[in-house]
Amino acid sequence: MTVGVLRAARIVLTMRADIYHLHDPELLPVGLLLRTLGYRVIYDMHENVPEQIRTKKWLPLFLRGSIAYIVHLLERLTLRKMPVVMAEYSYADCYNWIKSREVVLNLPKLKELTSIRPKHKNGVMVGYVGVVSRDRGILTAIKAIHSLRAMGLPVEFQCVGNIFPEVANDPIYQQGFRTGWLRSPGWVSPKTAWSMIASCQVGLAVLKPIANYVSSYPTKMFEYMAMGLPVIVSNFPLYRDVVELHKCGICVDPEDTDAIADAILFFINNPGCALEMGNKGQKAVLQYYNWETELNKLNDFYHAIIAGKK
Repeated sequence: MTVGVLRAARIVLTMRADIYHLHDPELLPVGLLLRTLGYRVIYDMHENVPEQIRTKKWLPLFLRGSIAYIVHLLERLTLRKMPVVMAEYSYADCYNWIKSREVVLNLPKLKELTSIRPKHKNGVMVGYVGVVSRDRGILTAIKAIHSLRAMGLPVEFQCVGNIFPEVANDPIYQQGFRTGWLRSPGWVSPKTAWSMIASCQVGLAVLKPIANYVSSYPTKMFEYMAMGLPVIVSNFPLYRDVVELHKCGICVDPEDTDAIADAILFFINNPGCALEMGNKGQKAVLQYYNWETELNKLNDFYHAIIAGKK
């Protein structure tokens, strides 16, 4: 955030690009410098930083509100006249004072996921890709699967991603990992991760009701759908609008272990329905929720900026 920013500034000043596209808040001073020198700059907003700060556990609780407000003021100062690409529609509502903007969702690339062939095995494998943390609902999911196994059901969990200590130190996680029903390889490349998920019958995204999660699409939900998996997701209105519209999964209270277990049990008892939901989800991604459709919006935004229309 210090030396790296200075290095970035030195590098970009040697370029002659048509557009400079910044992805991180700490690069905004570089953006202001470039704009002062007459270059075209876009800021890529892939998180609501002030809201995110309010949930950062490593910050003292009494400081979070003040820091969030300071960041908000800095954003008002730097972004008012800068074109902004927003990764979520909710950001457009929160930042309605930004006039030059385009929402470009972080959606899956079709070829990378639809080319992966399912490798279903006996039993039921629940899949998850992402940060393995309490806030992402992993401990609740593990408890739900553990309760199903206690009923004698052969449910396993493929849980791929960086593992937080709060999960790694949990007794049920350790027991599942030790006995083999919980497969948790840690971080692997995206290609390897999705080949692992290909052995699953259902994709899981039961994120906790935290501000940024409630108002942001989980990309993994669309990635599961692209692979033809039915989904179990948090019952936030944003997620529910997609899942219920396309009838591609089940929405649950992410705090309710029994509700998650019941949703998994439904797919165990109704494999035909699971297959149908998976097919409907894949069709929805092919038609609506893919990077190819979003790329056109980004391309048009670039051309409008170059033409001086934004």
